[in-house]
Amino acid sequence: MTATQVRFEVSLTRTTIVATAIAVTLFFWSIASVLSEELEQGNLFHVVEAMVFLLLVGFLISGNFGYQLARLAYLKRWIGHVPATRAELIQSFVAPTPLLTILVPSYKEETNVTPIPIILLLSFFM
Repeated sequence: MTATQVRFEVSLTRTTIVATAIAVTLFFWSIASVLSEELEQGNLFHVVEAMVFLLLVGFLISGNFGYQLARLAYLKRWIGHVPATRAELIQSFVAPTPLLTILVPSYKEETNVTPIPIILLLSFFM
């Protein structure tokens, strides 16, 4: 993907965020009018039904916003990404690796869990 394509995707994602925000606002306005009418008429069942619907749609909308914001952040990171040079890549394989610390559970361990000697043996091969 070229930088121009990514910039287009960023603007497209921003547009969909704004469109989603407008749609959510209109949805809440619509459901608020239904709720107020049902409250005035005293239809408790319809009020609870509308609230449950509002809750379910709210979860879907929050997931949508979460996806769109994550996409926007990914595209912005992609624009600013500078690939590593070949020398940096080679250095990462040649340089000594940091030490590895292994936490071994031992306090009140259940007997049906993998025994500690096997955990220690497997940790040597990592």
